[in-house]
Amino acid sequence: MNVIIKETDFSNVIGTSYHNDTINANVNELIKILNINPIMNFNDKTKFQWHLEYYSEILNKRFYFTIYDYKENWDQHVGCATGVNDYLYTTKIDWHIGGRSGDDTILVKFALTNKLNLMKN
Repeated sequence: MNVIIKETDFSNVIGTSYHNDTINANVNELIKILNINPIMNFNDKTKFQWHLEYYSEILNKRFYFTIYDYKENWDQHVGCATGVNDYLYTTKIDWHIGGRSGDDTILVKFALTNKLNLMKN
């Protein structure tokens, strides 16, 4: 199965929301599997996010989704030995996946998990 994930405009992810699906990874891993740098916000709700489109050849359907670090307490890591930036990019957290439905986010989670597993092997 060929998994095609690419960056999309913000207008395509309006109306997406969290449906209790997450993916455990760090920023560097996500950059590697997506081949896309995150949008950096550094506000009180998110610091990193991606606006993405996943195309399923099997279903012949596009899924618009977001990945974001909702209310992750990055401030607790200030002063770590490796430096804040290193820590932000190398610490694994559970990233929220936002989509139009729970079915959509489950499919996206499956696709992202497969890409992470392939990267590690």
